[in-house]
Amino acid sequence: MKYLAFKCSSLKILCLNKIVLVLHIENIIVYTVFNSTELPSITITGNSIVGFGSRASLSAIISSTIQISSVKWQKVYSNGAAYDINVISTSGKYTGSSNSVSNPVLVINGVDFTDEANYRLVVTTALGEVISNQINLIVTGGMLKICS
Repeated sequence: MKYLAFKCSSLKILCLNKIVLVLHIENIIVYTVFNSTELPSITITGNSIVGFGSRASLSAIISSTIQISSVKWQKVYSNGAAYDINVISTSGKYTGSSNSVSNPVLVINGVDFTDEANYRLVVTTALGEVISNQINLIVTGGMLKICS
């Protein structure tokens, strides 16, 4: 089998259900081959349609044969930009678990129209990051205006 090496400190290549990790350390090149079937499997569930002012709850089930070092929730905007959600220091807007690697949860409190977006989970392992499917959150209803 032939390998293509690049001058860089670390490179991961996904090809034919294999991940080739190439390390270049002081003119020594090390190759490690992993099966992509070793990567975690992530399934996100939750209520995708919620009423304005209510609470949305998303959860994930992760199945993995390799150790997971961290998980993080992300909000993905329509332009594709992803924003990491900090469930610890967001003044109660977001709560949940960022350190539960087997069943992480994201709760969005006081849902409003700025919360309409896609949400996903990023799982980090020694092989790199694996990104889950996205769930689209749709907000219905709204604030009532009282006209006099």
